[in-house]
Amino acid sequence: MGYRIEFDSTHRIVHLVYDDGVTETSFLAGLKSVEYFAKLHSISGIITDFSAIGSGDFRLSNPFLRAFAQSHSSIASGKPRIIVAPQPAIFGLARMYRTLRESVRDSTVPGVARTFEDALKLLGVESPEFKPVDPENFRDSGDRNDSTP
Repeated sequence: MGYRIEFDSTHRIVHLVYDDGVTETSFLAGLKSVEYFAKLHSISGIITDFSAIGSGDFRLSNPFLRAFAQSHSSIASGKPRIIVAPQPAIFGLARMYRTLRESVRDSTVPGVARTFEDALKLLGVESPEFKPVDPENFRDSGDRNDSTP
């Protein structure tokens, strides 16, 4: 799948972790899963974490990120979001994305952190207890490969 989702029900924080090479397809799939989860659950923030990705495995191009920043509506608009990117190249692209989001009207501008711990500090969260979430349990039935409602 290339990503996993965790949720801290106490602080209502979603943790989207990309744990395999990030392509445009896997990136959008992870965000779509979080977007659907956010529609079903009250959330207070999102951490998108690229810590497990090597710079060479991050295959989102500048043109893709520019277009995405300008056209994509925010998930859980108004809620804080943090991008975790310890790798210099990915950190730079995350900062570029942040700058591009600043020019989009009514957008939520993400913070950028080098570590997961720094992301938690930016959100003001202490001692979170993230638990895995199975995207199949909340994905829209039209997204499933089977006919299960």
